[in-house]
Amino acid sequence: MKKTILQILSILFAQGLIAQPGTFDPNFATGNVQYLTPYSSKLLDGMPNHKIISIGNETAITTLNNGTQPNPVLQFQNTSSNAVLGSISNTSGSSLTIANVHTPSFSPTFQFDEITDIGKTSNGKIAITGFRRASSSDWNYSAFFGLVDPASGNLVSTFNGGDYVTLSSTGTYLAQELEVQSDDKILLAGVESLNNFFVRRYNTDGTLDATFGNSGNLGTTWFTVYDATQQNITDIKVMSNGKIIISGFDLSASIPQSFVARLNSDGTLDTTFGTDGIVEIVFPMGSGRVTSVDVTSTGEVILVGNAPEGTVMKLTTSGDNATDFQIFTESYLYLNKVELLPTGKILVAGNSSTGNTPSLAIFILLNADGTPDTGFGSSSNGKATFGGGMSYGLWVNDFDIQADGKVIFVAGSSQPYETSLYTGRMLMSNSSAGIEIEGLNNYLSIYPNPASNVINVEMEIASTVRLFDVSGKLLKEVNGASIFTIDVTDLTPGMYMIESAEGAKAKLIKE
Repeated sequence: MKKTILQILSILFAQGLIAQPGTFDPNFATGNVQYLTPYSSKLLDGMPNHKIISIGNETAITTLNNGTQPNPVLQFQNTSSNAVLGSISNTSGSSLTIANVHTPSFSPTFQFDEITDIGKTSNGKIAITGFRRASSSDWNYSAFFGLVDPASGNLVSTFNGGDYVTLSSTGTYLAQELEVQSDDKILLAGVESLNNFFVRRYNTDGTLDATFGNSGNLGTTWFTVYDATQQNITDIKVMSNGKIIISGFDLSASIPQSFVARLNSDGTLDTTFGTDGIVEIVFPMGSGRVTSVDVTSTGEVILVGNAPEGTVMKLTTSGDNATDFQIFTESYLYLNKVELLPTGKILVAGNSSTGNTPSLAIFILLNADGTPDTGFGSSSNGKATFGGGMSYGLWVNDFDIQADGKVIFVAGSSQPYETSLYTGRMLMSNSSAGIEIEGLNNYLSIYPNPASNVINVEMEIASTVRLFDVSGKLLKEVNGASIFTIDVTDLTPGMYMIESAEGAKAKLIKE
């Protein structure tokens, strides 16, 4: 929602203070997390798997899954008014009546359908993947993959003929992670028969990309890290040069084993990274599992994991431990997600607990060198926690950065239902409205961000917009309306600043 300076000041005086980065947005659920539903999903390792993505500043899409609902659910939420765009009328746990909550219809109807990951394309469509099985006793999983129109909730008719793509084998075919490339091709990663990793790339029409893959598998890359039977892909990211970073772990051994792999843009393993494209991760306290990764603009890998201490590490472009990064590790901390901010700082989330007390949901902000950002949170230690005083534990499953810089997140809990679901929004600036406005008279939003070709610019009023590099050199000047586009194809990958004539600023990451 657009904010003028008068609106911001009115909120500021009404609150009587300036909110600190790492606090709840007072305009979202009156500054608290919002309870949504007692349903969620868990993967084979037993960990929760809620996902959330932000569409601009107004809407968040959350995945909802459970063992009795025939179709998985995409729940649309207005993040300005906190209104759920659609409702679940029966929360007794016995059944669900869906009203205006999008439930992509799959056929045949199985008892267990679960969404494991979602992403967004440059034209606003929602890519979804997950798995299906006929019953709780059926261990023959089939993966599904499709494209959803958020306006209708229906599968996109021009994608694979308006249907979803099914991947099946004589054993398990489990799709766990997806990533939308800057050209809108979609990467899908998971495990087959629980002992062989796969990565597939799809064209924008839903067909396999025949230019991708290894060993003659057109459209598919197969690789094995461990000869084991409880493997998981936990994350996938695309670098600015087109290479692909994948993380995962195995639970077959008594001590979990983790890895990070790097593929070339054509799907072959990048032999300049680690050993034949794979780095086995050794945490400071021993082995563990990597849960999430992100990549810096220069190609280093930031990873989080649990061994069981929560740990944040950095790998160089060759896969070695980075010497310019202070490894962050802490007991009683479980980390689920990491994302690099445009500032170069590192935001991680999960849960923290001590002794027998219920766990607290937690965000931690680190500087680029791995040290805590003491200006984040309320305790000057780089941490923001919530859930204190509750009789049950909370954990952050996933988060996304809105176009205005706020963080929208989804959290799960152990009680009062086994896997209850909450959403919330966190401020990342010193403004009580949480919008990164450095000027006085104009709101400025850009998306997508990061971007590779074209960005959309939205402002309160029509204005001239200038684009600068990090040295302050003026590169582009556009005299636009209040909503227009800027072509950034010719820019080299990196960070840029966009500023309106009134002084409103936004950071741009060019992929």
